[in-house]
Amino acid sequence: AFGQAVPAFDASGLVKLGDSAKYGSYSIIKLGDGIYQLKDSGDPKARAGGLIGVDMYLVRGTAKALLIDLGNNYIDGYPGDAIPQRKNAAEEFLAVVDGLRGRLPLEVAITHAHPDHDGMTRAFTGRNTILWMPKGEDLEAPKKQYGNIEPSVYTVFDHETKTFDLGGGRVVKPLLVRGHSNGCTAYLLAKD
Repeated sequence: AFGQAVPAFDASGLVKLGDSAKYGSYSIIKLGDGIYQLKDSGDPKARAGGLIGVDMYLVRGTAKALLIDLGNNYIDGYPGDAIPQRKNAAEEFLAVVDGLRGRLPLEVAITHAHPDHDGMTRAFTGRNTILWMPKGEDLEAPKKQYGNIEPSVYTVFDHETKTFDLGGGRVVKPLLVRGHSNGCTAYLLAKD
């Protein structure tokens, strides 16, 4: 356990496109049917990715949900971007994710292994969640960044063969967009 219990996140108010809610330091916006943006606005005392924040996305199918990216590390903080620790950071993040996914099994895929996209990895260690990292990324990056994350928590996927079939015809295709990092990935939800 990380910290104390926090109230559950209630997603029932996210009905129409553009509906939004706040929970802790996150803003949640409904982008489509079963498609949500989780906005981490960053910390005004931080720098780089910690200052500007990051967007994450949760996509629900009928069989499972996919969370794309893991934002900044507020569990341990990240000295490289002057990100401070936050009390109950893992619990708040998981409350939002669990409130959006409901009872669906969850998988997580990162776009790339930079600290503002893999930061909350540790929130999922010990949970029955597959964490995916694109081929070409440095599998050791989370351990180098935070010191307490073993590379084995991630499963590497190949852009050429991997798709995320979430059920109900909702399939997410990873696309290699190398440049920002060696395995940097965009995720295409073509039907939507």
